[in-house]
Amino acid sequence: MRFPLALTVKIASHIVKHKMIKRTPKFAMVLQLEPLHTCNLTCTGCGRIREYSTSLKDMVPLEQCLAAAQDCDAPMVSICGGEPLIYPKIEELVAGLREQGRIIYICTNGVFMRKKMREYFATVYDAANPAHETRLQKLLAEKLVTEKEAEAIRTADAAAKAKVVIKPSKWMYWNVHVDGLEFTHDLIVER
Repeated sequence: MRFPLALTVKIASHIVKHKMIKRTPKFAMVLQLEPLHTCNLTCTGCGRIREYSTSLKDMVPLEQCLAAAQDCDAPMVSICGGEPLIYPKIEELVAGLREQGRIIYICTNGVFMRKKMREYFATVYDAANPAHETRLQKLLAEKLVTEKEAEAIRTADAAAKAKVVIKPSKWMYWNVHVDGLEFTHDLIVER
């Protein structure tokens, strides 16, 4: 699989910095950040519920997550856990990691991706821009939004437009783990 040039350059720069300039014998490439263990699914065979039964309700504070990323100095941060999109400060976490210049992977089961997409689109939608309405019509045709949701996007108030959202970026990637086939997913998890 080919990687975008910007991503390759950023990672190569990190390697050169540590191997050739600083002569660091061991250094982090990826920080796996688990802000919470809670998941919105109960997959057959998943050990998460048993393994983390005592900490399912615990959440790492936003400031601690950002400080861990700052301390680690890895160019990539993989946000996982249980389900990272149910972390109450996920938008602020992604924004903070972007401010640090990180490459961000969100490992999700995909259940809340449409909601996050709608929230983002509501912040940028401009009725005066015909391209935005065309895009919204395409989302409607593909059944990624309902008529009610499209109307909410069109009529978003100032508070909705000012909301902190997960914005698309060349440094932001989604890693979706559920293939949509419950039986296949359960077979894989049980192995």
